[in-house]
Amino acid sequence: MLSIDRAVSGAQLILAAGKRLDAAADQTSRARAVGDPTVLRAAEILKEQCLLDYRLATLPERLAPVLESLIAASTAVSQRAR
Repeated sequence: MLSIDRAVSGAQLILAAGKRLDAAADQTSRARAVGDPTVLRAAEILKEQCLLDYRLATLPERLAPVLESLIAASTAVSQRAR
C-alpha cells in the first residue's frame, strides 16, 4: 500500500491529466471553429497526447494502489472519528 502522501500525489496527477485532456478537447473545438486545417491538426495531436497521458495515468495497475490507499486512509479517519 502507498503512503498517504504518495496516494494523494497520484490522485493529483490523475486529476491534472484529466484537466489537460479537457483543455485540449476545448482547444480542438475552438480550432475546428476557426477552420484552419493546420491549427486543427496541431490541436488534434495535442489532444491525442493528452488522452494517452490520461490513459497511462489511469491504468489499473497505477490507479488501484492510489484508490486502495486513499480508501484505507479515509476508513481509518472515519473509524477514529466515531
